[in-house]
Amino acid sequence: MHSPPRRHRLRAATIAALLTLPLAGSAAQQRPPRDAGATSGGARISGVVVDRRGPVAGATLTLMSSTWRQTTTVSDAEGRFGFAGLGPDVYSLKVSKDEYLEIEYGAARSYEMGTAIAIAAGQQVTGLSMRMVRGGVITGTVRRADGEPAAATAIDLATPGLPGIYGRGASTNAEGVYRIAGLGGGQYHVIARAPRGSVPVLYPGVIDPLLATSVRVEEDKERDHIDFTLVSAPTTIIAGTVVDAAGQPAAGVQVGVYPRSGSGYQAVTTGADGRFAVENIQPGHHTIHATAGAETAVARAASPDPRRLWATAEMDVSAEPASVTLTLQRESMFAGRVQFEPGTLQTPGDLTTVRVFLGKPGFHPFEIKVRPDGTFEAGVRAGLHEIEGQAPAAGWRLKSAMAAGRDLLDHPPEFDPARGDVTGVVLTFSDRQTQLSGRVLTADDAPVYQCTVVAFPVDPERWTPFSPRLTYARPATDGRFVLRGLPAGQYLVAPVRDFDRASWKTPELLRALIPASRQVAVREGERAQIDLRIAR
Repeated sequence: MHSPPRRHRLRAATIAALLTLPLAGSAAQQRPPRDAGATSGGARISGVVVDRRGPVAGATLTLMSSTWRQTTTVSDAEGRFGFAGLGPDVYSLKVSKDEYLEIEYGAARSYEMGTAIAIAAGQQVTGLSMRMVRGGVITGTVRRADGEPAAATAIDLATPGLPGIYGRGASTNAEGVYRIAGLGGGQYHVIARAPRGSVPVLYPGVIDPLLATSVRVEEDKERDHIDFTLVSAPTTIIAGTVVDAAGQPAAGVQVGVYPRSGSGYQAVTTGADGRFAVENIQPGHHTIHATAGAETAVARAASPDPRRLWATAEMDVSAEPASVTLTLQRESMFAGRVQFEPGTLQTPGDLTTVRVFLGKPGFHPFEIKVRPDGTFEAGVRAGLHEIEGQAPAAGWRLKSAMAAGRDLLDHPPEFDPARGDVTGVVLTFSDRQTQLSGRVLTADDAPVYQCTVVAFPVDPERWTPFSPRLTYARPATDGRFVLRGLPAGQYLVAPVRDFDRASWKTPELLRALIPASRQVAVREGERAQIDLRIAR
C-alpha cells in the first residue's frame, strides 16, 4: 500500500528563515495543559477528541510506552478519554476511527511524526486535545456499456506515477454506486474492475492509464459524481520467441505479461521452439518478463550456476498483433556472509535464523536464505536494491554491509550484468547501542517540542537518500529527543520547524541547515549528548 501523497514540501530558499523564526506561541503555550498534583494511583493522561464539528465519540486511542507496551481506550459520548495508573516514562499517543485520518498527538498532519509526552511519577497531564480530521471521500456511479448500473464492480485507487494499488477500495452496490472514504489529501486514479466481460477502466472511462484523469481529494471534503462507464476493448495477441545468449530457442521458460493498469496479468510457457503466444491482451503499455529457473533445460545447459536466467521488455500494444524476441541473461550474484561482533548478548547459535533482505525502493523486499555457516548468495535482477538485516534476538542491529571498502547501507548496490556481481559482502551485526540525545531549549532554558531534530553526517559524500546516517526525531513535551542506532561518525544536528520527511534528504536542503547546526561526535556503543537552542 502506498502512503498518502505528501504536501507542504520544504524549500531550500526558506530553510534559513525558518530556523531563525520563533516557534509558534510562548514556552508556556507549548506545554500541554497539566496539573502537577500526584495521586496514589500513579500518573494519568486525559483529554478530549474533537473534530471541526465538536466532540468525537467512539475514537480509539492507543498509548505506547518507550518499551512498546500498548494500552488502548475509547472516547466516550462527549469525546473524553483517560489513561490512569501510568508509570514515569515517555509515551506516544495516537487516535483513529473509521473514515478519519489516524493522527498522533502533536502532529500537524496525519502522516507526520507526533510529539511524545514525558510523564514524571504521579504527574497528571490533563486537558489534552486530540484533533481529528475526516478523510476525503470519492463517490460516483459506474455503468455498463449498455447504460445499466454495473453492480458488484470492484473499485480501486492508484497513485499517479506509482505502481500498484493505493490500498483502499470498494464495490458498487445494486445501483452501481461506490463510495471510498478516509482518504488523505492528494491525487488518485479511480479504477473499475468488473467481474467479467470488460477490461479495467480508469476514470473518466479509458483503459490506458496515460489517458486517465486523476481526481484531487481534499481532507474532510467529498468528491462526488466521479461517474464513468465500462468499455469493451478489442484484444490482441503478444507473441514471440525466447532465446539464450547464443540465439538458440529456450524451451520451458515462463513468460508473463503485466499491463500498466496493474490488472490482467497472464503467464504462459515457451514450447520446444522457444515460441510463446499470450492472447486476450488489451491495447496499452505492457511489461513482458521471461524467467528460466535452474530446473529448465536452458539453465542447465548454461552452467550449474543456480541463478535464474531472465529477460524483460516494454511494449506499447495496439489492436494489431505484436511480436517480440527476448534474449535471456544471467541474474547478477549477491553473495557474502554474516558476522556478529563480540558483545554482551549471546551470538545466535543457529545462523540460519538470521534474515537478510534485498528490495527495490518502494517495493516489497525478498528474503535471502542464510546457510548454517553464515554465508549467503542469491541471484538479483537489474536495478538498485536496499539491504536489510534482522537478527533472531532483540538487541542486535545491522551495523554495516561492507564490500570492497564501501558500506552498502550508505550506498545501495545497483545490479547490472555490465557492472558484474556484488560478492564478498560482510554483514556485521552489533549489540552496541549508539545513542544521541539532548534537549531543545530557548535562550532562557524553556523546553521546545514543536519542531523536528535532524541529524546528518558532516561528510557530504554520505548524504545519500538511503543512508541510515540521515535521521530525525521529534522532541517530547519536555524538549528531550533521542536518536538511536546512528553509525559512528561526525554529525551535524539542527532543529527545524517546518519539516517534511518526504523531501529533506537532498544536498541542497542539508547545506541550508548547516549554519544553524551543531557538530557532535558519535562513537560506537556510546551515548552522546547535545543541547540545541532555538529562538522563541
